[in-house]
Amino acid sequence: MIGLHFTGSTGVFNDIYRTIGQNMDTYKAYPRIVGETGGKNFHFVHPTADIHHLAMCTIRGAFEYQGQKCSATSRMYIPQSKYEEFKEIMVEAIL
Repeated sequence: MIGLHFTGSTGVFNDIYRTIGQNMDTYKAYPRIVGETGGKNFHFVHPTADIHHLAMCTIRGAFEYQGQKCSATSRMYIPQSKYEEFKEIMVEAIL
């Protein structure tokens, strides 16, 4: 049995998938292919959010597994009125 599990960029996975497809006649069985590609996970913050909880979840989402996961937090949309409080908690927790 042939198998591939890939985690990385969409472009690289597309190239791998294309190469496998072009060589189908050389395989004895259909290859098992699993691909997790670069999605963008974001936090969209409501003005009533618990900012301390948000900061802790953001740290975990962004840095757990050194950020090497498809669901790593890559961006955030936070109300301007909550930004300074959020930033202070984040800086204190990270440093």
